[in-house]
Amino acid sequence: MRQFIHDYVSPSGSVKTGVWVEEYDTLADLLVDAKSNKKRKSSDKRDRPDWRGSASLDEACDLGTRGWHEIRPEVDKLINSLDNIISATFGNLFETKFNITGESGDIDRYLMGDPECMIDYVDVPQTRMGRVVRLLVNGTVNSGISAETIKQRGAMICSLVDIINRLGVGVEVYSEIATSSGNKYHSMLTKLHDSQQLLDIDNLMFAIAHPSMLRRISFSNMEMSKWEEAKKIIGGSYGSASNCKMKSHVNADVVIENFESGTGDFEADGMKFIMSTITGLGLV
Repeated sequence: MRQFIHDYVSPSGSVKTGVWVEEYDTLADLLVDAKSNKKRKSSDKRDRPDWRGSASLDEACDLGTRGWHEIRPEVDKLINSLDNIISATFGNLFETKFNITGESGDIDRYLMGDPECMIDYVDVPQTRMGRVVRLLVNGTVNSGISAETIKQRGAMICSLVDIINRLGVGVEVYSEIATSSGNKYHSMLTKLHDSQQLLDIDNLMFAIAHPSMLRRISFSNMEMSKWEEAKKIIGGSYGSASNCKMKSHVNADVVIENFESGTGDFEADGMKFIMSTITGLGLV
């Protein structure tokens, strides 16, 4: 884990200073660090397990390590709903192959007596080789947001990552737990997936969609933090939800902030979110 102070550019364009950052190379590193906490307070409280998503900090760390797949049906539902739209929108490229039967003929091969003188046109999925999309996901929500809302939001994001990957585009995914205390800011930044790795959506689900990522793992991180504000807020509110501050640091193409609104229709909201994002990326 690396600790440093980061300057960022605010939405108004002014440069702000003093974001305290704790950066992890992998989710596994974060979970090991969180579980080593000897100063446990709210991160290990046993009340409100539904709100926290787990019975204890140790259970949350073990769950993140083993893998958590409860939202897999929601992810599959969104992806299946989008399959036809994606295919119609992106179309296919065609690769020609010579065969003994086909849709058209090659005169030169026919005159030479080659039995494989017919041409087949084989669909090849559209690819965008070489491109990498970097996603920065804000994992912070306010305390009034339900565990179910966190899970549904996470399912949408996991579906987005899967769809981008299916389009032949490399994906890098980062999680940022962004909090503020007054006019001071803290960021827990974790790299969840590297574009050089094979994508396994199941491995992203805990970090992106499980309430314990925020309400136990990040709380544990804050309880051990050397950030000067930490000692003032641990055991209480643990700060307020804030917008991401690390876009320039990870060179993010898309920042997914802590949206907390929608129509209430999970499938409709998810499809709108995914299609608008891939459109904005110029993948359409």
